[in-house]
Amino acid sequence: MNRLYEFLTNAGVSPAKYLYENECFYALLDLKLQNEFALYAKRDLRANSLVIRERYKLIQDVFEVIKDMDYAVIKGAVLSQSAYGNIAYRKSGDVDLFVSPKDISEFKIRLKSLGFIQGYINGGIVKALSRQEIIFHSTLTHQLAPFCRQEFGLFNKAVEIDINFNIMWGESDINMGIDRFKDGIIKEKILGNPIKKLCPIYEFIVLCLHHYKDLNSIYLLYTRGFQVKHLSDIYYYLMNHIDITPKKLFDVTQKYNVGAYVYNCIAYAFCLFDDDYLIPFLKILSNDYAQYLFQSFGLNELERQQWRIPFEKRIVSTELHKSLCEVLSAEDLKKIETNTLMMHSF
Repeated sequence: MNRLYEFLTNAGVSPAKYLYENECFYALLDLKLQNEFALYAKRDLRANSLVIRERYKLIQDVFEVIKDMDYAVIKGAVLSQSAYGNIAYRKSGDVDLFVSPKDISEFKIRLKSLGFIQGYINGGIVKALSRQEIIFHSTLTHQLAPFCRQEFGLFNKAVEIDINFNIMWGESDINMGIDRFKDGIIKEKILGNPIKKLCPIYEFIVLCLHHYKDLNSIYLLYTRGFQVKHLSDIYYYLMNHIDITPKKLFDVTQKYNVGAYVYNCIAYAFCLFDDDYLIPFLKILSNDYAQYLFQSFGLNELERQQWRIPFEKRIVSTELHKSLCEVLSAEDLKKIETNTLMMHSF
């Protein structure tokens, strides 16, 4: 971890402060520093654990009512447990289910039977979306409009279930629903709840595809900046799953034709953590297209362009949007403005 510390120091930021503010709690505590930011991280982990434990207790009925269906819990506490060995290292305000498009209607019926409505949570209060807003949401994302239910928990006044039916991004012509990973669905328990999730190698690929989108979307880069916590997820997932070998990962990425996207995520993690353990993964996954994507951003060829901002600058920039304004086209900026207005309407 000294390499991470040196990288961030050379990039002109305080490593502990930077990692804390970017919610890289595991990486921060792995540095074994004795300072206020390490204490803040431990405090946040305790608080996050309480919220998550209560949330999963409140939705026990959800896992019971869908136990005979194909799905996988992705992201959130389940991913945190897989990547870091603890449910609390990733902050999340919802529970994500990865499902098949053919099962959407049945999931809707079962969730609504438990008192869920499609809406949003505002100040702990569930607000219903209109039919028009629900349809509009589905056209923007590969998720249904969130399913929410009012609760009376100490930490959770409401709970939200997100239904994902395609792990790819809207600009992609590849369809990656849970049906493509059906042979990798496994049963597990989290906080006493019997759930279904993906086996580690499939879970890692889904993680990479999700993070690739966030790290390359011009809209997300412009509005959120570079999400360094995603690189932490990638790095520690591989470090904590030595059963995922370079050859096994290569074979599975070939099966789904997603090797270049997985390479992109691992390469970014290598730039930050500079750990030689990642080199065999990069060597086996590398090809001309993977290298091309790594030097670029954008989610399709129409918007994709080469990075002109060095990695060490864009990863610590708090004003990445200003730098992007200099290289994005007027059409790109208009699309960002339109998407922002759409998202703010929910």
